[in-house]
Amino acid sequence: MTETYSVSDHFSNKDLSVRSMYDELLKILNRFGPVEEDPRKTSIYINHRSALVGVETRKKYLLPGRWKWNSSSRPGSCAASARS
Repeated sequence: MTETYSVSDHFSNKDLSVRSMYDELLKILNRFGPVEEDPRKTSIYINHRSALVGVETRKKYLLPGRWKWNSSSRPGSCAASARS
């Protein structure tokens, strides 16, 4: 049986500021085009055509995973990739 997770599951027992930071991150990422949230067991994947960033929630902060920017996901940008 496959377990399903929701975005809100990741914010239970967390400071309200963590959700605010996450919402602000989504707002910023949506400037580059629509993004899709894909909640997993330990993180939330944010996708734009493909995996863009994974975000883990902590009690008082967000822990971003791998950021992936390339020319196909952001018009006018050069291909680049960075690890946090």
